Amino acid sequence: MVTMATADPPAHNRSDSKDFEDFYREVIDIEQGDENQDEDEIEPSKTPDEGEVELQWLVDTGLSELASKIEAGQELGDEVVLSETSSLTKSQAEAVRKRVATLNATLRKKQKQREVTDIRDVFGTRKDQESDAPSSPTHPISRASRKQSDKRFDILSNRQSKYSMTGDLSIQPSSSRGVEIVSIQSKTVNRQIKEESGNSDGANSIFDFLGVTKVQDLKLCDQEKLHSIALLELTTLFDSHNIDPIRQKPRKRNKDSGIFGVPLQTLLIHDQKKYPDLKVPRFFLLLIQFLEREGVQEEGILRVPGSVNRIKQLCHDINEQFNSDKFKWEDIRPNDAAGVLKQFLRDLPIPLLTFEHLDAFSKVEVLRDPDLQIRALSYLILLLPSVHRETLHMLLCFLKKVADREDNKMTLNNVSMIIAPNLFLVSPRSRKKAKNNRSAEAEMMLATSTASVVRIFIQNLDRIWTVDSLMIQQIRQKYEAENQKKVGKSGIKKIFWFRGSSDVKKHQKQNQIDFEQGLIKVQCPHLMNDPMPFELQPQTTAADIVRDFHLKTLDLNKATVNGRQHRLEGNTEKDRKPSPKVQRHKTHKGDRKSPPPSLSVEQLENSCLVEVGGNIGERWLDGKTNMLALLKVNPNAEWIIKLKKDDSDVS
Repeated sequence: MVTMATADPPAHNRSDSKDFEDFYREVIDIEQGDENQDEDEIEPSKTPDEGEVELQWLVDTGLSELASKIEAGQELGDEVVLSETSSLTKSQAEAVRKRVATLNATLRKKQKQREVTDIRDVFGTRKDQESDAPSSPTHPISRASRKQSDKRFDILSNRQSKYSMTGDLSIQPSSSRGVEIVSIQSKTVNRQIKEESGNSDGANSIFDFLGVTKVQDLKLCDQEKLHSIALLELTTLFDSHNIDPIRQKPRKRNKDSGIFGVPLQTLLIHDQKKYPDLKVPRFFLLLIQFLEREGVQEEGILRVPGSVNRIKQLCHDINEQFNSDKFKWEDIRPNDAAGVLKQFLRDLPIPLLTFEHLDAFSKVEVLRDPDLQIRALSYLILLLPSVHRETLHMLLCFLKKVADREDNKMTLNNVSMIIAPNLFLVSPRSRKKAKNNRSAEAEMMLATSTASVVRIFIQNLDRIWTVDSLMIQQIRQKYEAENQKKVGKSGIKKIFWFRGSSDVKKHQKQNQIDFEQGLIKVQCPHLMNDPMPFELQPQTTAADIVRDFHLKTLDLNKATVNGRQHRLEGNTEKDRKPSPKVQRHKTHKGDRKSPPPSLSVEQLENSCLVEVGGNIGERWLDGKTNMLALLKVNPNAEWIIKLKKDDSDVS
């Protein structure tokens, strides 16, 4: 058999031939490592039954109640769908209706007792006819909520605002962008989007004063809530461009010991027993740290291959010695370490981008608009398991450092072309398919499309890992809806189950007073027991709170020290002698209230104000977050200063 290793690179448009040869040679190097691998170790998933994909989609988007009704053989009417999608955007609701229509049609086909054709299959439902007509400018809402939405106020104005247990936020619409947000009212969070342009790209600027949120700034439970929202948004985007990615779930025998060929989740669970704060496998973290320290400046790093025999031996030694802490990183050549990195990625039984979403990642390049490509990738990373997303982020940060250097002679195109086959050609079967495809056009298309996705990732890393502000609003909406259900079932005592009824009223009253006064109480458990009050001004930011907290603790320390010194210096020796009364009530040294310690310079730089509870799980705040605006959105949150954890010391 003639392999790619013995053939010359295809003679296509030579203007990009050098970059293409990087991809081509990388595939050859990968192929040489596949000689002893079983091409049939991965069993392709069976063709899904009719409606199975749509049913799973409903479950994944958090609409499991609709899915359950379909599974029970119940056809879904327009009223049921409208009720379940009332909190979604117009485009999100349309994506749901499209899947429900498909499931309804499938359900009717499966009802064998009907021997005649259902008239709705011929003429369609009323909702189907309405969907073909020009869409109305707004999403349907009740008359009551429409009246509520007209009550708008500037959240940064000095006008008195009405307190509510659920927060209150209204924002004037931006007519130039075609985006409107309905106010977050008491009892529930309602959101409406006028989507005249078909997307909500411009909405980020509206919420900038609430702070930029990175994926890693959110607690895991909040990230999980983002999963269904991201899937809805991605589906809406792909539907509008007629992109239909294939979701595969192949089965592969997984190892549970060693390093190579072990799922990322299994590796992380093992490492977290010793290092609970780890977010990526310890081996991958140490390998990236080694490459950043020793390999970034190396000429041709990633492109110039290491010794095949040395890499094989390294992989063997790592498998045998790493988990017992016997493996040593000394004397490893950077190019060999780069080879180990690529081997690790290829050997993952569940690819870094996952089988389920690999095709969707590869089709992002079909979207020609760069902003839409970034949006699609930002949704896709939210669909990845947490350990895959964190590992991908660490890999891309390293690749960006390589591409940004000039002395290593590695351009962005070089890096993208070399890494792409290690991410997208994830099995011997797929690599064989690429190898046997002798068309130069097809090979060029494969190289350019997958490398383009990697390039977009590296160039826009920060933007892709930024969560859309409207998605944060939808998370808050989910929490409010959950709280309202609890209140409806057993009253407000269920939310504050740990409090007595009098404590609940006291808590509400205190929250209302603090809200009206623009007052927050900031906790810092690692420094002091009691919270410190801060009166917010219109321009107060989260960074201001952290800095002022530091200054206040310094002032408390100085006042305490100066007060003690003044008492000692101002008294005579006779006056210093305690009276009999004082002697009788003399306090022990341990009973004295010591001043709170202040943050060190290093701690100050690594400190962050965190929004906890209310209508969010936990969010580490951007330093530019306007605190008065955020207080109006989430008046029931707790505010805690926390130190950022460093997981780099795991050697």
